[in-house]
Amino acid sequence: MKKAAAILFPICALLTLLPQISSGVALLGGVLFAIFLGNPYAEQTRSYTHKLLSLSVIGLGAGMNLIV
Repeated sequence: MKKAAAILFPICALLTLLPQISSGVALLGGVLFAIFLGNPYAEQTRSYTHKLLSLSVIGLGAGMNLIV
C-alpha cells in the first residue's frame, strides 16, 4: 500500500496544477489521500514543514492590501 501511495502522490500533485482543479478540490483530495493512503514521504515532509510554513506566511503578508 505504501508503494502505491508513493507512486500516486506525485501524479495527484501534478493534477492539482491543472486549471480545471480548484483549490478546494485539491485540498479535499489531499485530505482524503492522507486519510486513506497516508503520507509516503513523512521524513521529507517533516524536514520541510517549518520552511514552507514560514514562506507561506510571508507570501500571505506580501499579498495584503494595507491601503484603506
